[in-house]
Amino acid sequence: FGEYLVPLGADKKPISLPFNVEGETKWCWKRNPNTNEFIKYPEDKLIGAEGLGVSLEPSNLIVADGDMIETSPFMSELPDTYTTGKKLNGKTLIRQKLYKSETRPKAISYGKDTDDGCCVELLVNGQSKLLGADRIVIDNRKPTVLNNGALEDVQETIRKIYAWSMLSKYYP
Repeated sequence: FGEYLVPLGADKKPISLPFNVEGETKWCWKRNPNTNEFIKYPEDKLIGAEGLGVSLEPSNLIVADGDMIETSPFMSELPDTYTTGKKLNGKTLIRQKLYKSETRPKAISYGKDTDDGCCVELLVNGQSKLLGADRIVIDNRKPTVLNNGALEDVQETIRKIYAWSMLSKYYP
């Protein structure tokens, strides 16, 4: 889709590129330290990587990310868009929904102290894993563009997903 893809290692961390800055080598994955432009990885660096992520800011993407098993059934309450997931015990779990946003919202995070990591969050900076070891594409379409009203709806739905997930985990 023309996004800023990032090669990932087995640990989901971006594989950095070397840059010569005043005779010193600096390793970066997000911005070129000489020009401050976002890095557009060449295809040969992406092919063969253990995983692929997307750099959110230059791609103008935000990601609704659900980490808990209990979050998956409620992720379908979010608008249809490019969606990834994973297989677990014969079930397909929805993990992420990617959106384009007209504005850069603040990141939100609910349930950071859960055993599974964060329950559900809206990622707006950094990178997000798209493909790799256990990731599958569930809905392969261009990310849906959210206007400000639709973005507010997504933020409200993420709050609801957190509540529903916690209720289903602790009060089944």
